[in-house]
Amino acid sequence: MSYRDTIAELDALSRQRALTAQESRRLEIALQYEARGLPRKRYWQASEDRCAIELRLAGRSYGSISREISRTPDAVASRLRFLGYRGVSSRDGAAG
Repeated sequence: MSYRDTIAELDALSRQRALTAQESRRLEIALQYEARGLPRKRYWQASEDRCAIELRLAGRSYGSISREISRTPDAVASRLRFLGYRGVSSRDGAAG
């Protein structure tokens, strides 16, 4: 769903009833991002998680993994920490 879709959906809803605080915040964020022309954040897929975990367990660097799944090294490090793969510096492999 694009920001324009979100804006249209919430605008139509606001014409029927008052928006909740959460809906109002979603509309505000969508309007800001649409005005700035920022792309929508790409969510992590289960296949990317599996690939990142397998490659990291095989000893590959964050930079190497990031090229494999088209993410930044910092995003890979952050995601692996989120998934519970801790104890490895986020700088490890960031350049390579």
